[in-house]
Amino acid sequence: MAWAGLPIGLVLLTVLVLHLGPVALPDGTGFERLLAGGLLTTALVVLGTWSLAAVGMLNATTLLTVLGLAAVAAVAAARLRGTPVGIPWRSAVSWASAPVLAVAAVAVLLAVVSAWLLPVWQWDALGYHLPFVNLVLQRGTLADVPVDVPYLSTYPHVVEWAFTAGRALLPDDRLVELGHLPFGLLGVVAIAAVAHRFGARPDVALAAGAAWLTLPAVFLQLPTNYTDVASAALALGAIAFLLADLDRARVLLAGLAIGLFLGSKPQAPLAAAVLLGVLAVAAWRAGLRREVGLAWLLALAIGTPTYVVNIARHGNPVWPVRVDVGPVHLPGTTPMTSLLNSGAAVPRAHGTVPARVLESWTTLLPPVPAFDMRLGGLGLLFLIALPVAVIRAVRTRSWAVATCFVATLATPDPSVARYVLAFAGLTLAFAAGGLPARGWGRGAVAAAIAVIAAGNLVIAYPGLTGEGPPLTAYPAMSPAERQRAVGASGPPIDYLDALEQMAPGEVTVIDTGAELPYLAWPADLSRAAFFAPVDLDAAGANRVLDRGDVGLLIVGDDGVLGRAARARPDLFEPAFRCRSAPCTGYLRR
Repeated sequence: MAWAGLPIGLVLLTVLVLHLGPVALPDGTGFERLLAGGLLTTALVVLGTWSLAAVGMLNATTLLTVLGLAAVAAVAAARLRGTPVGIPWRSAVSWASAPVLAVAAVAVLLAVVSAWLLPVWQWDALGYHLPFVNLVLQRGTLADVPVDVPYLSTYPHVVEWAFTAGRALLPDDRLVELGHLPFGLLGVVAIAAVAHRFGARPDVALAAGAAWLTLPAVFLQLPTNYTDVASAALALGAIAFLLADLDRARVLLAGLAIGLFLGSKPQAPLAAAVLLGVLAVAAWRAGLRREVGLAWLLALAIGTPTYVVNIARHGNPVWPVRVDVGPVHLPGTTPMTSLLNSGAAVPRAHGTVPARVLESWTTLLPPVPAFDMRLGGLGLLFLIALPVAVIRAVRTRSWAVATCFVATLATPDPSVARYVLAFAGLTLAFAAGGLPARGWGRGAVAAAIAVIAAGNLVIAYPGLTGEGPPLTAYPAMSPAERQRAVGASGPPIDYLDALEQMAPGEVTVIDTGAELPYLAWPADLSRAAFFAPVDLDAAGANRVLDRGDVGLLIVGDDGVLGRAARARPDLFEPAFRCRSAPCTGYLRR
């Protein structure tokens, strides 16, 4: 029964998607209804999970109860309105599109297998995306989330709330890395909606969306708890409704999607501002002036809370990143250049922005295929689609189309593939309408696209497992062996050994100097871990050490807790040294 929550949750989410879409858009296309259902369900999951945590009641039972009640309400609303419910799959699948869909299905299958077999090992997931999830879930409350811990508590958390909901339904962290996959599927539908809107047949439109999953930078993030695919999918969802024939429902759905996108990543505000501008102008011209204000309020209410808190506490919405752009100077502890240069130790493009973009986008064989690759990652399919998409976009003579393309490039470094996944998706959507509609040419092009998409997966495949054993080696391993097989900075053997030596009921205390906070928890959350307050003084540090339930410290060497632990060898002894940061793990004697 430990795994019963996951299938029940998946059924309820499917019911919500299939019913909320038709209720919101009874006159929409099949792709629009699916997209509307996906966005509304995402918002429901995010807000529902946050609300339960805010009142200290988040667990699998309460979450499933909320989802169940929402599903019943959605079914009732659909029946009352008499709206048809279902997926027009027959028009969206054809013999020509089947090969591309099959390759995308392989990508999804590989992501599922990878998430099941591998431990959590990607840097950002270990560093702050999943620690946030664990802090909320260990006691079902927001109370354990620390204040002012860089990135972990100062980044917007829309995507992490979705990850939290998924993890709440799991008995341990196997499959937790699939939290990104539903957003990938949402991106598929958004791309298909745009492609269909601009002339692509339904089957070709769906194939364009499916092909997005095979781009190396997208594929390698599907089995990770990063946020780039999710952010891109939400941006594409907003664009799909912005470029549609606007009415009240589509304006509000666009505002909802922009709000979710704004709350997905700290790089989102500039692009979100551009999209809000498109929404305002397009809706105003369509005579939907009152709806503009409602959509803006919706977007800002969902997307800005973290930024507002950061402004109030630090005078900078994206703290701790220091911003120096022209006359604008916002305080922070980390320069923007340092943040952009951080991440996986992989080759990078050099030179001016145009030179870096040219070098990276045209690199078809990344030197090191990785979830955070900085050189390459978009692949040959994107490169072929780009000129076709540009020509077709120009021919629309639409300021909104041009501005949406610009919004997807509004990022600190467009040469990095994971920062422009929405641009890649929009490119595939517009290129889809240029494919042959019938005849032998249609089949030949479809086959070529499938071959190129499969080539993308072959190129990216080694990046699924990082520096650890190949994926084929994991089925023969025990769960314990898998946990010790790979890590962001080498296999986390020292952390696992330390956790095993703790006495029953003991907890872990970490501070901001800890290397990879997620490793402070066992995979099943059977022990709790807590962050020490960032303003802890020497007296407070000694009180932490004197607590009898603190069995493990993972603290920075230069921090107050690190100094206190070294001064109390009678209580704590060094157990391991961190590999990528000046920190140490101490076990209680």
